[in-house]
Amino acid sequence: MVEQCSDQLAYGIAIMAGAFTLVFFRREASNFGWILLGIGIVLVFFSGGVFFRSTSLWNLFVAFASLTVGYKLFNEGRINF
Repeated sequence: MVEQCSDQLAYGIAIMAGAFTLVFFRREASNFGWILLGIGIVLVFFSGGVFFRSTSLWNLFVAFASLTVGYKLFNEGRINF
């Protein structure tokens, strides 16, 4: 149990470090950030720590809209309606 918990912590740290690198060191270490992010995501899926549930079309639409607006806000700094 403790070993599984420490593995999930390591995967989470890899994902957070990759995201942190991509956000704050975009020009200096962009490739390294993508590598860390990819390794963390692959390890989480291989460990079996992801459970898929069925979701409604409305939830999918809201999630996609949130991701799109957040991406646009992050890149351009504003949202055009």
